[in-house]
Amino acid sequence: MLAGGASQVQWNKVTNNLFVGLGPVVVMLLGGYLLMQGETELGSIVAFLSAQEKLYDPWKELIDFYQTQQDASVRYQKVMQIFTGQTEFTLIAEQRSPPAIRGSIEIRDLEFVTPNGIKLLDQLNLSLEAGEHLALVGFSGSGKSTLLGLLAGLDLPSHGAVHLNGACLGDLDEDGRARLRGETVGFVFQSFQLLPGLTALENVMLPLELRGDVAAGPSARSILERVGLVERLEHYPRQLSGGEQQRVALARAFVTRPGLLFADEPTGNLDRRSGTQIVELLFSLNRESGTTLVLVTHNSALAEHCERCFELTEGRLIPCLDE
Repeated sequence: MLAGGASQVQWNKVTNNLFVGLGPVVVMLLGGYLLMQGETELGSIVAFLSAQEKLYDPWKELIDFYQTQQDASVRYQKVMQIFTGQTEFTLIAEQRSPPAIRGSIEIRDLEFVTPNGIKLLDQLNLSLEAGEHLALVGFSGSGKSTLLGLLAGLDLPSHGAVHLNGACLGDLDEDGRARLRGETVGFVFQSFQLLPGLTALENVMLPLELRGDVAAGPSARSILERVGLVERLEHYPRQLSGGEQQRVALARAFVTRPGLLFADEPTGNLDRRSGTQIVELLFSLNRESGTTLVLVTHNSALAEHCERCFELTEGRLIPCLDE
């Protein structure tokens, strides 16, 4: 039907152009013949051509209006077909809505040497079962964030292996690691990492839209309501307090139902009251989702919320006193 409508529009354009183009030719031929027969004058032919042009103007406007209306009708039908039909994009998007994936981590003989030759991590071994909570503590510069980056596949170790959900990150190329992160991992950062040009709702929808989730809007609204920001959906990050921005970041991290959540100093930029609220919300969401949590922090009170705790010192993982 759409093809037929488009063809009709094209035929109307051809007919109009043919009519408008042939008119002056007919007048010139007939006028030339009458001029040679002495039955008219050149001035009369010129005057008739001028009058004919004015006569065509309303006709042209009428035809143009009709063509515009036909074009709009065809485009409208195409748009409605997209919204009401089962389009290819919709089918692909539905197929790409993955189920929740549970998370496990295993590191074997992990080492990391900086470009200037400093061994930051030395022979680390650790296993973390799905649903466990692990706190990593240590002084600034001890390598906690570096270890977090290695666990997430953002960097590769100098030696040893990292396994997420049984997959060895070293066996995957960059695209494969990115795909695994997208399907498995959520992040919460100290500096929130919200996109300033997007609203709270759009920031939370983004990871869902990137993987083709057709229910991105409702899912994002639901979790923003869960974190107490139902009145802030259309606010931009600059219009939110630090605590509210971190709530958006938590919603974005949990909305994809990740099997693993990496949190790097999630309360580092917050005042004490906001930090306490974020901690309570983080562990509440984590209990609801059953997500494996790896938490990097300087805050010993925050670390106490985790079942397991290790201190990273001199490149080694040492169990905390209560471990």
